[in-house]
Amino acid sequence: MFGSVGEDQMNARDFIEAARIRVWNRHPYIGAVLMSLRLIEKTGIGTLAVDAGWRLYYDPKQCEAWGVEMLAGVVAHECWHVLRDHFTRMPPPSYERELGNIAQDCEINSDLLTAGWKLPAGVFPDTFKLKNGLLAEEYYKLLQAKVVKVKIGVCSGKCGGCAGNPHDFEEGVG
Repeated sequence: MFGSVGEDQMNARDFIEAARIRVWNRHPYIGAVLMSLRLIEKTGIGTLAVDAGWRLYYDPKQCEAWGVEMLAGVVAHECWHVLRDHFTRMPPPSYERELGNIAQDCEINSDLLTAGWKLPAGVFPDTFKLKNGLLAEEYYKLLQAKVVKVKIGVCSGKCGGCAGNPHDFEEGVG
């Protein structure tokens, strides 16, 4: 077929662009956020992360390891941090950053799994024996009550500044 490229011929940027197209095709209503995220390669972070400046950080090796289908689920995940305004909904110090990010991941991943997205092993409500469909703030209170302190997930607690959990690899942080 004209113009087709197999995943074995793609670089990390190609994977990200292909994942964006998959997300756009399934959820065109988030296209403005999806295509407005500025891509920044950050080797060694082992995931994707988004900050309040709408920068999407990606580890090229992880993008290639996940492949387009799973990467699309992770890209959708990061878009939903922006769309759900997690940065302003759950700001520190009112919310502890890592636990807040985990609560946000539960909120997002519950919905993404229901929508049929493939996601890597990570933070889901059932990880903590919680029900699906709650808001991040509700998950946060439940997780606080369980005194859960874990570092697992789609972003491994590194979803970025947009999730209220900025890291030193983000532009404008430090």
